[in-house]
Amino acid sequence: MHENRSCGENALLAATPDELIANLPGLLGFYPEESFVVQGYYSKPDGSVYIGPTVRVDLSDDFPSGEIARYLANAQCAFHVGFIVSDRAVGNDHEYSGWIEKQAWFQAIQQADAAGEVPLMGCWLVDETREGARYRLLFGVEVLYDEITPTVWRTGTVGSVVASPAMHPWSLRNELPSLTRQEAFAYLLGDDTDSDEEQRTARTREIQRRVNRSSSVDANASSDATALLNGLARNDVTTEELLSEEEIIDSVGIWMSRTVLRDEVIGVMLDAPEAAKNLLIAAVRSLSGELRANALATLALVFLELGQVLSASQALTVALHEQPSHNLSQLLFAAVSSGMHYAALDAVKCGLLDENER
Repeated sequence: MHENRSCGENALLAATPDELIANLPGLLGFYPEESFVVQGYYSKPDGSVYIGPTVRVDLSDDFPSGEIARYLANAQCAFHVGFIVSDRAVGNDHEYSGWIEKQAWFQAIQQADAAGEVPLMGCWLVDETREGARYRLLFGVEVLYDEITPTVWRTGTVGSVVASPAMHPWSLRNELPSLTRQEAFAYLLGDDTDSDEEQRTARTREIQRRVNRSSSVDANASSDATALLNGLARNDVTTEELLSEEEIIDSVGIWMSRTVLRDEVIGVMLDAPEAAKNLLIAAVRSLSGELRANALATLALVFLELGQVLSASQALTVALHEQPSHNLSQLLFAAVSSGMHYAALDAVKCGLLDENER
């Protein structure tokens, strides 16, 4: 450990950019394109580091620094690093000197860093997350420019994606990350066309009207959900089959329309996670607004029960993108980001939801 470096700097230098970038597909579940990715890292007493939350947003002039800051706030990582993954930026950077610095999204990233909203110890540019792709440092803490710091911190090539630590769980499942974000989320959202969105909105509006007209909608939510899930499990009903079962989707929509009903069926869902997963994915593809966010948050808990942490994170990412103030999704995302997801799952099972959710 170098005496003149801070603990954060020494922790940062425990890994190298070629390794950090190689982890991205395994962490996200897909190969990012035209993206800004922030990785949080925790440090151990022995000076080694391990991966914390990973947040990805599109490169756009409307840079969501507040959204990223909210995701990272509860994680309390030792440090964060950023990566701009953009074939377009790399191409223009080669052809036009200073092109990146003129982009509104890059200026927003630097401003968020300077203001401490999204503090980065380093930010690198790479065209894509593949082995052998060249990267270079765009800005970072002073130690990265120190002459005694290896040049690999300033420029180099991406290491093996397949051999990265983040790919280990994938290899155990004999799976590979999706090639694109759209492909990665397809199992969750389906095609999600404009016409699908119109239908989802219309159905949700009708469910909410039914709920608002009645003072005691589905007083037997828990027993009804138990009976439904038992039937689905017994007959091995798929998500695709459930999408055409309007009465079933409407029932789930009613349960997701009120916090008290949602909480009443969560325990039942966790007792039959495989059947609940298919049911909730069908509901997510069929609902919108607060109802869809509740379905996504409940689905995230089901994924955690099944040990599918990445899928839980993806469900919560969608929920917060569409409903940034959704309380349960915020609580669960903070837990997932800080590695406390199983503690949160146990708390939910014990009925210990945060009072803000009541």
